[in-house]
Order: sequence, then structure tokens, then C-alpha cells
Amino acid sequence: MEVFLKRSNEPVAQEESAGSDLLSKAEQAFPYLKGKNINVVVNPESKIEGKLEFYDEDEPGIGDTLRPKGIPLGQIGVEIKDKNVRLIDLLGDYVSHYAVYNDSKLKPLYDEFVKTIPERQQRDRYKYATENFGEKRPYEVWKYRSGDPGMLRGYVFDQFPKDELDKIYSPEQIELLDKIKEYLGIK
Repeated sequence: MEVFLKRSNEPVAQEESAGSDLLSKAEQAFPYLKGKNINVVVNPESKIEGKLEFYDEDEPGIGDTLRPKGIPLGQIGVEIKDKNVRLIDLLGDYVSHYAVYNDSKLKPLYDEFVKTIPERQQRDRYKYATENFGEKRPYEVWKYRSGDPGMLRGYVFDQFPKDELDKIYSPEQIELLDKIKEYLGIK
């Protein structure tokens, strides 16, 4: 079995301490991550959908799936479930699910960005998530936990197609998101 985490197209082979090795590579690529005390667990057998799952300090698990053993309660962590995850995705998961609420310099930029997201756009994205991905959480929970962070990740962490960005984001939003990229050290 191989686990991949890539910044370019170069695969990273799984080693015994795959999670800490991948975190180390991410810290080298993105020094913002250094010293953040993130537990990283590689678990391609996870039953949770998606490529990554972020765990807050007090989150016991998702549905009937328990928190991974390598992410103790009281600590934050990321479970990597897909071999096609990039290093920037690891940064993006940490930033969009934790740092935007806990980093005193990043939080005001993120809050300002969230205020610029049109309600109708988020409602349309929520409807799509409910119809296509089985989203069951109430809109406000989805917006806070997935919708707004997803809009951040789409641009800052290259998760939306580049040729669609001008259709998704306003010039004001791009200016704010570029400030976030600069703060995070993303070129």
C-alpha cells in the first residue's frame, strides 16, 4: 500500500511514521504549519467520505465512526484518507477548520471575507450538497463548518478550477484572499 501526499506530481511513499513524515514535509513546504501541534494520521481504510478529516480537540468522531487513535482527545488532528492529497490540502484543512478561528491575525481577515460571500451563493451550494452529497446538517451548521471554509479553500488552496475563479469570486474577495495567502506564505 502507498500513501501519496503531493505538492507537485511527486508521490510520497508510506513509511512507518507516515503521518508525522507527511506533516514534516508540509511544514517544510509551508512554514506557517511549524509548531502548530497537529496530529496527522494516515488511514486509507477510513469510512468517512472525502480526502481529509479535521478533528477539533473535543470532537469524538463523525457519526458512528470513532476518532482515530493517533489523534487523542484534547488535541487537534487531521486524518488523511486519500492517496491524492496534496501538501497544500493538509495546510488548507488546518487553516480552514482551526486557524481561521484561533489565529488572531488570520481570524479578522477570514471574518471579513465571510461577510462578502453572498447568501444566495451559499444557499445554492448548500442545496447542491444536500442533493449530491447527502448533506443533512442544518444550513447554518453546514455554512459555518463546511460552506464558508470551502469558499476559502477553493481559492487560497487551489481547490477550485482556475478558469472558474472569476465566476466564483469578486475582485474584493480575491483581494482579501490574496492577503490570506500572503500571510500563510503561499506563493
